[in-house]
Amino acid sequence: MSVDWASLEQALPQLAADLPLPAAETLHEAPLIRRLPGAIHPLVLDAVISLAAPLVQRSQIVDARTGEVRADPMRTSSHVTLGPRHHDHVLEALERCIGCITGLGALHGEFLQILRYRQGEEFRPHVDYFNESGAGTYRSLGDGGQRAQTVLIYLNDDYSGGSTCFPKLQLDIKGQPGDALHFHNLGADGLGHKDTLHAGLPVIAGEKWLLSQWIRSERYPARLAW
Repeated sequence: MSVDWASLEQALPQLAADLPLPAAETLHEAPLIRRLPGAIHPLVLDAVISLAAPLVQRSQIVDARTGEVRADPMRTSSHVTLGPRHHDHVLEALERCIGCITGLGALHGEFLQILRYRQGEEFRPHVDYFNESGAGTYRSLGDGGQRAQTVLIYLNDDYSGGSTCFPKLQLDIKGQPGDALHFHNLGADGLGHKDTLHAGLPVIAGEKWLLSQWIRSERYPARLAW
């Protein structure tokens, strides 16, 4: 990935400003699912892929009950979590934008994840909220509350397949570069909404790059410890 660093440096003051968000297209009312076309500057997309490309590894999961780290059976992608040591002005501007989209601010966000899906790779149907009665639930909810919202940002489009599908709602979305897909994971009762079941369908050709951030209902303690 070739990044025009000179142009990015010139654009940073504008990217860091509180720019108005594009008008959101509501795809579903309850649960709320909406798309914000072109929410992220193209120069930021290239910079994020360039940062993540040498760092991504086979996606893994931490067992909430045992603490064991193992391959994630739900997703066959590779990913990297961008923690504090990766942060620069570009990522800070990106997180401010996501905070405006969710209305909760950056301190509610888990650390950014960048995912790469190659041919045949997918994220099988899943929900983002924590199982309220599952093993390890108390520990998960005590670490910032529920995953109340999700924001996905599409970083490229030179691939086929790989759309984001909500099977219970008959929604199939393939975002364009810079589009943000924002959805609420909880119902009006504060519990996980089962209709938020979604999947990243298999990539048929090329590579799909995606940014994902889970937004907690409370401030995320790991951020407060910076």
